[in-house]
Amino acid sequence: MNFLNDIKYALFPESIISMLIILNCFIAFLIPKNYQSKVFWLNFLGISAALASLGIVATQNFHYAFYNSFLSDKLALVFRALILFGSFITLLLAKEYIKTWSDYKTEFYILLLTSILGALLLCGSMDLVM
Repeated sequence: MNFLNDIKYALFPESIISMLIILNCFIAFLIPKNYQSKVFWLNFLGISAALASLGIVATQNFHYAFYNSFLSDKLALVFRALILFGSFITLLLAKEYIKTWSDYKTEFYILLLTSILGALLLCGSMDLVM
């Protein structure tokens, strides 16, 4: 039960981004390319939800996760908010640019989301292995 509380309070935005990556992978493989025009809105709502979930994380003091390898404190919260806000702006700026591509829309979003996830995990890492 402690592991689930750590994920709930320490890694809630990261878990949303992880689920969004998996969902984008399923969309990229299972849905034909000409029906993938709504992928932007899915990612828009997902990053917005991850940004809003920082409010839940902010109400808690601090939590460790992954056997004290990840710390979610106020400083990490500020940097995670900056990263999510910057990725939100990047997503909005890239909307028109992505329309010119016909085949690689979901791949762009998968790469963007994995870089966001890596940056979010880097903000709270406590040791070199993380």
